[in-house]
Order: sequence, then C-alpha cells, then structure tokens
Amino acid sequence: MKKARFDCVLSQEEKVKLEKTAKAIGLTSSGLFRLFIKKLPTNNGETIIKNTQKNNSIVRISFRIDQETYSRIKETTLIGRNQSPSAFAKKVLIASIEKKPILMEEETSIIKESNFHLSIINNNINQIAKSLNINPKNSSQVIGIDFESIQDILSKNLEAVRSLYSSSLERA
Repeated sequence: MKKARFDCVLSQEEKVKLEKTAKAIGLTSSGLFRLFIKKLPTNNGETIIKNTQKNNSIVRISFRIDQETYSRIKETTLIGRNQSPSAFAKKVLIASIEKKPILMEEETSIIKESNFHLSIINNNINQIAKSLNINPKNSSQVIGIDFESIQDILSKNLEAVRSLYSSSLERA
C-alpha cells in the first residue's frame, strides 16, 4: 500500500490534547490521527466546524496515510467548501478530541429547515398571545387549536435533532 505524507499545523494546546488522548489509548499521535481519518464519513458530505481559536504558538504535526485514505480526504474536501485536505483533517481531529459534532451538509440543511419551521410556529404562537392580550374575548378563536399535537410535533423535532447530533458525535 503506497503511503502519502500529510502535514498538519496545530497549536501547542491542541498538540498536548492530541498526545494525551493518543497516550491514553496506547497510540502515537500519528496513529490516533489515522484512526480519526478512518472514521471519515463515506458519503459525499462535508464537515462544518467553525474555528474559534486564534493562537500564535503553533506546532506542526506530520504523519503518513495510505493513498486511498488521502484520496478520500481530497474528494471530501473538493465536494465541501474548497478547503485543503490538511485543514479538513485538522478540523476532524480537533472536533473528535473536543467531542464537537461534525455535521454533514445534508444534516445542516435538515437543521436549517427545522429551525425555519420552528420560527413559523413561534411566530404563530406569538400572534395568538398578542391577540389574547389585546382582547381576552378572542379566546374563543383559540379553543379549536390542538396544542397537544403541536407539542408532539415539537417533541418529535427535538428527538430528530438530538439523533442528528448523536450520530455526528459518533463520527467524531
């Protein structure tokens, strides 16, 4: 199996986290990184993780991966947001160490759609409350609303989002 060299730049803090995690499970830093890469999703999705750290003490980590794994990383990054394979691998590694979810494009669109529908429901409930506050006689219009079914829909939505979150953490 042909190997390819892969360099990744991490801050000192990230390097320490990586080394501690690797040591705890009996692997080298490169071995742990290879393990994370093996867990990459095989579908044509993208990872979405925002970089929140700006740190000037950066440490370079390099490791070798086989050509097939490198091709999978490269294919995934080309489908995604045109990030480099190194940036993608770094984000996957950091997300896995910090137990952050790695959301694929399809999951992100599902959550956005869910948020859209929730905002519509929120708007309607606010309009009902405003109507009742203006004139309590409007309560007769609210009698026909099945609030239990609304609550069931919201509960199902919450479970679906939790399921997406859990599955994304399992990938990390």
